[in-house]
Amino acid sequence: MKKSILALAGALTLMLSMTGCLSALFTVNQVRVEDIPTETIPASEDKTEDSAESLTVDSDFMQDEWIDKHGFVMRYEEGILYEYQNMEGQEMTFEDGTALIDGRKSKISITALDADTIQIGEGDEAITAVRIDSAQGKSYLNDIQKKLIGAWVEHYYGAEMRYQFGSTTLELYFDGYEMEDEGLSYVWDGARIILVMQGELIDGINEDNSEIAIRIVDDTLTMYNAYSGQETTVLHRPGSAALAAQALKDLAGTWYNTGNLDEVWVLNEDGTAVINGENRTFTAAYGEDWLGVRLTLDDGTKYRAVADDPAEPEYRTLYLYDAEKGTAEEAVHIFYDERHYEMRSHRLETEKASLFEAYPDKYGWMQHCETGDIPLLADEEYIRRSVAQGIFYVSTPEELASFNYYVNTQLDGQYCQMELENDISLALYEWAPMGWSAGLDSRFPFTCTVNGNGHTISDMYICTEQSDTGFIGWETGCAVRSLHFEDATVIGGSNTGILAGQAIGGLYEDCSAHGGVSGGNAGSLLGYEASCTIRDCEADVVVNGEPFPFLSWNEKEKSRIVIDDPVTITIAPDHTVTRPEVEGYENLGWMVFYNGEEVLHRNAENEYSYQYFGDNPGKYEICLTAYVSGQYVPISNTVSYSIS
Repeated sequence: MKKSILALAGALTLMLSMTGCLSALFTVNQVRVEDIPTETIPASEDKTEDSAESLTVDSDFMQDEWIDKHGFVMRYEEGILYEYQNMEGQEMTFEDGTALIDGRKSKISITALDADTIQIGEGDEAITAVRIDSAQGKSYLNDIQKKLIGAWVEHYYGAEMRYQFGSTTLELYFDGYEMEDEGLSYVWDGARIILVMQGELIDGINEDNSEIAIRIVDDTLTMYNAYSGQETTVLHRPGSAALAAQALKDLAGTWYNTGNLDEVWVLNEDGTAVINGENRTFTAAYGEDWLGVRLTLDDGTKYRAVADDPAEPEYRTLYLYDAEKGTAEEAVHIFYDERHYEMRSHRLETEKASLFEAYPDKYGWMQHCETGDIPLLADEEYIRRSVAQGIFYVSTPEELASFNYYVNTQLDGQYCQMELENDISLALYEWAPMGWSAGLDSRFPFTCTVNGNGHTISDMYICTEQSDTGFIGWETGCAVRSLHFEDATVIGGSNTGILAGQAIGGLYEDCSAHGGVSGGNAGSLLGYEASCTIRDCEADVVVNGEPFPFLSWNEKEKSRIVIDDPVTITIAPDHTVTRPEVEGYENLGWMVFYNGEEVLHRNAENEYSYQYFGDNPGKYEICLTAYVSGQYVPISNTVSYSIS
């Protein structure tokens, strides 16, 4: 039974998020005031401006736990800040009255307003918190504890987890059935509950991560582990407006009847619908019982509805049951989401036959690789026009997908060009890399030029087990300029990055990336990278759940390598560079930089002297490299000369 509770009520103990590619990706290690969804308390409450004092780096003032009328806000103890949005202990230092989190750019301004009160942030976004053991704090705690008692539910596309809090007892129900009673209870400790099983902490849960911090705002209860970096769980009071809105959201989408894929229901979050071409309305609500969502059409027809998790889009299905009999009976209707794999196959066969005839998949990209929504979005006529004019001008997701499709099915190491003319959101789509090998051969790299013209691609989502994963999967000698990514999520196998997964010899200039990456040989802007020119690029990306202050996986790996026995090379007046006999290193090479950029990496195994024939004005630098711990790194001093 203990194991069942941990599995079904894991949100309460370990705060596990729902499964799928996004479930274990990353925790963003930034703390921003706007991330804290608490109600703003006016600056005039409980303090005066004259008493305000910015905290200093050596202040002990913060050594406490802080709450507001909704519950836990933050805890600062021995240099560590725990706060409820990030749910992870962050190193915090003070600098000029601001808290710098892990030395990163995000800052929190924290001001002492009086002996028991702090203000977090500035202006309209500021919040006020008090010490947990202050008079105001004790009053808040008393109110919060009273608000906790009663029923709270977590609905998930028709399934329900119900938490029934007493003053110290906790009962759990899953889909209407009470879970076995083995003495599950809790201890109220500050703005936290401590889980107890038969009078002891739950097996396998240590003291810190059994403490679940809480916040209650209106009819919403947020539970989270403030000390272990886990996800939050959000519960609502039964019958609340928040649950009604969630019910509409859970059913929203375009649905195709499995018995007749030409029968289409479009359900919108605002309660409007288009059913088989006819405009309709409907209501949806989670009720006091557990039998899915109550779906009522405008003609009075009622159903119980259960929809699959959208985190599993390849299998998403909507089931409609008789309203009176409920989910114990067979479904009256079964619908596929438009992204269900059978629906995709049907749409490709019926909608894209002309595209596949005009631009067939020459090399088996669709057979060997996961293609996301690219084939469904690609437009035959747009590809035809772009090929005729020799350049792809891209303004929409459909046009970007068309470029992707053309590159992956028609080009074999050939060149083409893309110009981005607008910012593009890919929030509604699953993306796929450009340039691929699928472990077969090396004939299909991306070798094109992409000019972003300063525009941003936002919400790109790629989830695959294949290698070479990113906006560009595998490239050899491509060029990307002035292209930016916001809120990208890239999950892949080996060689994974937001802009490119495996980058060999490419040029990246004035590019940036923000988001999360998960995979092997994973980096931020780039994954595996060799012999690339990278200029004026930056990245703010969490990689495999950790901050990543590098632009590529190789850059991180090289930073770890220490050369204990460096080689000394010399340069003659005629710019000839000479090395001594070298032992203990493999794959020796000459690496030449011109004005700070790598221009040549030449084999030096049997070459003891070398003269680079470069006569353009500028500064030339040369060093000896070797293959150390899987990376080509300098093993010598650097010699230089200039030509004016």
